[in-house]
Amino acid sequence: MLIPLAILFSQLSGIFYPVEACLATSPSQPVTVTSTETPTTSSVTISTTASTTSSTTSASTTSATTTEAPPVLRTCSPTAITYGAGDDLNPQLSIKVDYTGLTSTQIGDTADTTSTMTVTCSAIDGYSAYMLLDGNTPPAENQGNPQTVSITAVCSSVDMIWNYVVEVNGQTFTRAFTSVNCNQAP
Repeated sequence: MLIPLAILFSQLSGIFYPVEACLATSPSQPVTVTSTETPTTSSVTISTTASTTSSTTSASTTSATTTEAPPVLRTCSPTAITYGAGDDLNPQLSIKVDYTGLTSTQIGDTADTTSTMTVTCSAIDGYSAYMLLDGNTPPAENQGNPQTVSITAVCSSVDMIWNYVVEVNGQTFTRAFTSVNCNQAP
């Protein structure tokens, strides 16, 4: 004997719920999703004169968690600046320029950063160092004929331009530059 399917489906319609979801993801920006379904148990009994059918259906709990990766940050490269290498004279006239202390700090919740470093050159004992930015701009740190000249360089990854930054008499001055050379003299 046939069991009317319409009766069976009408009894089961309260057990199953259609669910549809679409999440846009990318390798660099995964999405965190936590889904929990409550388990249910239902019993349906359909009787006819010829036979009895009994069915029990249950759903299980499903949970998925994806951890969001930190954003890939844009940073300024210290190699965007050309550094003086020194010469072969003895003693040298042109001296080596180095950078140290490179740090990058995220700007708010963006992928951009502000990078900061110290650019330095040192003369030999008894000599003074003299730094030039882009071949024609002496930084304020040259004053007093120091043996070592160190400047602060700052770059925002928004524009990727390194700037010499100095505070003089309470005012901050900034100048873009792409090269640093140093000389030494007695």
